[in-house]
Amino acid sequence: MYVKSHMILFTLLVVSGASFSSAASELLHERALKLSSVEATGACPVSMGRHDLIPRFGGNVFCDTCAWHGDGPVYLAFAWAPPARQAAWFVLSDVRNVSNGIYSVKTPVVADPDYEGPILIRGQRLDARSEQSTLTPGATAENAANLEVRANDLSNWSFIGWGMKISEPGCYGLQIDTKDATSIVIFEAME
Repeated sequence: MYVKSHMILFTLLVVSGASFSSAASELLHERALKLSSVEATGACPVSMGRHDLIPRFGGNVFCDTCAWHGDGPVYLAFAWAPPARQAAWFVLSDVRNVSNGIYSVKTPVVADPDYEGPILIRGQRLDARSEQSTLTPGATAENAANLEVRANDLSNWSFIGWGMKISEPGCYGLQIDTKDATSIVIFEAME
């Protein structure tokens, strides 16, 4: 039997010097996880990213040429995917940081310059191919808490050099919750 686990990938980001209460973070944790299972033999319905979300200011944002996924105001990219690819999939053998069969996948996250508030990202495996697969955090909330946004200054997108750890190929989902929105990103890690 395949058992889904809801892995919290990171929780509260404090932006613009504002201090958000634990109640604001708790409200995000109370939201239902909206990630649906997919058939083990079916295709993974990967998300399509966009290249026109992040302004190109001479490389101020890592991976500014990547395809960014999500509905906003927070987006993520898959740094191991070729920059021109819009579909959210990558080949695990391209990931250079592997330890004991666990792949550390660079997954930068950005927040729109106008966004201030908590962010919660949770993820899980969506297909039932294995009971042993894992999707775990690569950054801590403490690392994320130093993010700052200067509202109305489009050159200052909030950025965190985040990452995930994945144990094997499969179809995975991430849910990005902000104070006013929920966004789902589905990606496939391929052999």
